[in-house]
Amino acid sequence: MIMLAIGMAVAGCSRTKQVTINNLSGTTISNVWVSGAHFAENLGTIAPNETVKITCSPQGSYEAWLTFEENGITVNSNSDSYFELNTANPLVLTIDPALNMSFSGGIKRRW
Repeated sequence: MIMLAIGMAVAGCSRTKQVTINNLSGTTISNVWVSGAHFAENLGTIAPNETVKITCSPQGSYEAWLTFEENGITVNSNSDSYFELNTANPLVLTIDPALNMSFSGGIKRRW
């Protein structure tokens, strides 16, 4: 699977940019990853209404995306959009009951 390849091929995050993930979906999400072109951080499982905070530093890339699974379905923000990691403003990602993702810094679109 793609996430296994990313996990094996990419180094983890060091400690400089804060990312907060709020799971407001009402269901447990698993295999949660914050990834970029040169980094990946596996957050494991996030319970309903749980908030997880990490700090990371992408190696040469500030574009990142969120991937997770819910009941065997993979949800990936990288299909046509991404978010930017920024040292000035901590990033807050929220997953809503419809499994949509919103980002405090706004979503950037690829065209």
